[in-house]
Amino acid sequence: MKKSISLLLSAIMLLSVLMIAPVTANAGGVIEIPVIDDTPSAPGNSNLYTDDGKKIFDVLSPTESGAYTTGKPIDLKMIAYLLPENAVTNKPNTMYAEIAFNGVTVKNYIFTVNEADLNTVYTDKFVPEAIGTYSLRASYGGGVYSTLEGGRHFISFDFKVSADNATVSGAKKSNPIIVKPKSKTVKAKSLKKKSQKVKVLAIKNPKGKLSYKIVKKGTTKSIYKYLKINAKGAVVIKKCKLKKGTYKVKIKVKAAGTKEYFSGGATVTAKIKIK
Repeated sequence: MKKSISLLLSAIMLLSVLMIAPVTANAGGVIEIPVIDDTPSAPGNSNLYTDDGKKIFDVLSPTESGAYTTGKPIDLKMIAYLLPENAVTNKPNTMYAEIAFNGVTVKNYIFTVNEADLNTVYTDKFVPEAIGTYSLRASYGGGVYSTLEGGRHFISFDFKVSADNATVSGAKKSNPIIVKPKSKTVKAKSLKKKSQKVKVLAIKNPKGKLSYKIVKKGTTKSIYKYLKINAKGAVVIKKCKLKKGTYKVKIKVKAAGTKEYFSGGATVTAKIKIK
């Protein structure tokens, strides 16, 4: 009797071990459990990995810790490992990157990726002229064209460019321009009668001639068609009927630079309140 009970207990223990032990093989061989790398390749990443830890795309160059100098080309390298989650059937997928300095875009590069192009390193080049910190933002998404805002997957980081020792004595300086938006109020009754002009920008220390542009994406749609900006940076609202409320106006400001300073600028969003 004791022997039977002992055999029964042994069988139960063996069955318990089999039930909790992980499966390591099947008819096809060993099952590989993916290792998830939780460390992003750069700060500012969004949805860079799939749920099972596979990286979707990457910027191989430049890097946040790279050593770069003025006047020397920087290799721009991007790679897609997988199709994006929002891939569109029979349409190309787009990797897009933007390099900016002092708020001004100095380089855009766009690569079209189909399934056959996965794991291909796409390359371009960029020659930095100014000393300072550059920002890189990249996106990867489905469709014919994917902007930074429209892409599904993102990478963003800053990298620094120092002076080339051979040219440091004659190197230009970064443009010290500072641009800040202001809020202004316009009466709806006055706007029905004639155009209204408002100054919504505060600009300090620009080096070089200033230019302005109203950016459609980021400006409230219902007011955009009534706007223009003059050579002095004042926003003109054409005679129209607008509902009372607060409207956003996105403006790109650029200082052309001088012999001593590079061009620079910023893109800011001001607010105009119609009451």
